[in-house]
Amino acid sequence: MLARVVPPRARLTTPDIRLHEETIEGTRSGSVHYKFSNSHPPQRTVVLLSGWTCTPFPLWGPVVDRLAPKANVLLVENRGHGRSSIGSSNSVTYLNDVTDDVQRAMDHAKIERALIITHSMTELVARRLHQTTPERMTGRISVSGVFGNPLESWTLGNSGIIGTAARMISAGLATTPGADLVKGTIAEIVLAQRIIKRLVRTMLGPEIHPELFGEFMRATGNVPIEVIDIALRAMLREPAITEEHDYTVPTLYIAGRNDPLVCPDKIRVNGELVVLDHVRHAAQLEDPRTVVRHIEEFAQKHGIFE
Repeated sequence: MLARVVPPRARLTTPDIRLHEETIEGTRSGSVHYKFSNSHPPQRTVVLLSGWTCTPFPLWGPVVDRLAPKANVLLVENRGHGRSSIGSSNSVTYLNDVTDDVQRAMDHAKIERALIITHSMTELVARRLHQTTPERMTGRISVSGVFGNPLESWTLGNSGIIGTAARMISAGLATTPGADLVKGTIAEIVLAQRIIKRLVRTMLGPEIHPELFGEFMRATGNVPIEVIDIALRAMLREPAITEEHDYTVPTLYIAGRNDPLVCPDKIRVNGELVVLDHVRHAAQLEDPRTVVRHIEEFAQKHGIFE
């Protein structure tokens, strides 16, 4: 019998990489926190954005370990995550607000153009960036990107446990659109937190190192429930589409064959597509070596870092 070959587990490492941290204070727009390494020519710059319930570290940690020695790396904390405040965001404005935050961070770090790499929900942010300021993008890489309403694009669809769980999280909000989940009963909040943990666990493959998995789950648990609610409802407002935005910059889509949330076979990608057979919804954690290799090959092919 043939044994299944899996990549080495991604481990936590402590490379000699200096990441400068800044918080941009704001009023209505909220504060934006970012981390930036700046030791390479400006054209060798990558912006890393995180998905729903995720923070840049540890989500992108194993990739930063391998990529920062070769390129400048900017990691922006999504609105309401980590040290980025939620401001006055709501489900109507959230994705546009996150898009503005990314541009504010790029401006503050004096980044004119960059390779934008997104995960899951922030595919929707990249689309907005391209619609407003395509000249700031040297290229686009999407890891397990969500193209529209997740309940329509997730593999298990509306009847599976993922879709059902997401509907439970937003239960009652359809009839009371001004309500926030945080204003629900304690029982409802606890149930929602348990469902979210189940969703996140389903996203991750078994190859992740236990220490890294534990750090990821702790970081997810620190995201306020009202922020998770707002971000989910923002995605649910998106149209149900299965086709990627028509980018005018080089584009690469990295998908997991075993992704329980997004099925790459059902998505028409406007660009290059790489499907990794052994990963689920977080290739950057499950197989960072392969992800970085594809990033470097893509950048070299299109002259992005030259």
